[in-house]
Amino acid sequence: MPRTQWQHLQENLLEPVTLKAIDVRPYAYALWCCIEDGVPFANDIVCRRWSDDGKHIWWMLDTHNFAKYEPDELVEVIELENPWLPSDFEAEHEAFLAKRPP
Repeated sequence: MPRTQWQHLQENLLEPVTLKAIDVRPYAYALWCCIEDGVPFANDIVCRRWSDDGKHIWWMLDTHNFAKYEPDELVEVIELENPWLPSDFEAEHEAFLAKRPP
C-alpha cells in the first residue's frame, strides 16, 4: 500500500528545538503551523522587531502572520536545514539587541 503525503510528512517531520525567543534569528528558524486540520508546514521566521515597550519580540512569518514572545520565553522552533543567511547575520543580531526600547 503506497504511503500518503501525510504519512510521509509525519515520518519525516523535523524535531523542534527549544530556544529563548531572543536567540531565534530570522531565516534560520521556523514555526510548525497548519491551517485548520491541514498538513503541517514549517513557516519560516523572516523578520523580527521589538514591541514599543521592549517587553516582547514580534516575529513575522513567511505567510505574513505574526507571533509574539517575551525575550526569555522558551519557544519550540524548527532549525532550518539549509537556511538562507544574510552575509551580515551576526551584525544584524547585535544591532537587533541594541535596538531594544528601554
